[in-house]
Amino acid sequence: ATYGPWGRQSQFCNNNWLINCSRPADLKEASVAPGQIGTFEFPIKAPAAPGVYNENFSPVVDGRSVFDASSAMNFNITVR
Repeated sequence: ATYGPWGRQSQFCNNNWLINCSRPADLKEASVAPGQIGTFEFPIKAPAAPGVYNENFSPVVDGRSVFDASSAMNFNITVR
């Protein structure tokens, strides 16, 4: 899910995102054990204006749990 704040609409949203512009992808694996690696893949659409953008995502278990800030993933994306 988008993070900072939670559930906001991402400016990188693509029509193929999982639920809406705040949920880009689902976990590719059926489950991930503690200490193992999970995979998320999703397309992004560049904003029309060139610049350096910062985007944040964090894992969510919909309807059950959200992860704390230490799980957030931060991406700096340059659009030319």
